[in-house]
Amino acid sequence: MNLIIVSSCPQGIATSFLAARALERAALDRGWTVSTDMRGRDGQQPTAIGEADIAAADLVIAALGTPVALDAYTGKAMYQLPVTEALAAPAAVLDTAVQEARPWTPSEPAVAAKASVAADSEARQIVAVTACPTGVAHTFMAAEALTAAAEAAGHRIRVETQGSVGAQDPLTEAEIAAADVVILACDIEVNPERFAG
Repeated sequence: MNLIIVSSCPQGIATSFLAARALERAALDRGWTVSTDMRGRDGQQPTAIGEADIAAADLVIAALGTPVALDAYTGKAMYQLPVTEALAAPAAVLDTAVQEARPWTPSEPAVAAKASVAADSEARQIVAVTACPTGVAHTFMAAEALTAAAEAAGHRIRVETQGSVGAQDPLTEAEIAAADVVILACDIEVNPERFAG
């Protein structure tokens, strides 16, 4: 079986990588050939899957947390699921994918995890900071979990990640001023003064 795994997540790093690797390990254990198409936060493709790999693919599993363009896989047997579901039981995902995959057409939704939309009056603007001592796995996993939960509840969120190299994608003063809620999910000291009020 020739498998292509497409993965994406809100922050474009940890969950996407972990889900792709979990599915890849389960597929390799079965003797399958695997190619991986991990997308960045904006849904763009950082490393292209070759046309020959796509043509040879028997199955495409799209473990998605953000919208991505899947046009390159038109007509291929595809199974979509939320990226977080791929982590729990990757072998079971492979079994389900083999049974339920259908030829994909561009008119279909490109994301399996649909956010439920709160009424505009209930939607909140959230800003958050996630941080751990090294600023690698836990920082980005927390950012992705907060983003997924906020979007699923119909809220808007912007997350700043911090680690040993300082802040990445820092929040602006305007974003902080417009926020209804501030979340600090930090294992290191983060100065809260800019969030006063």
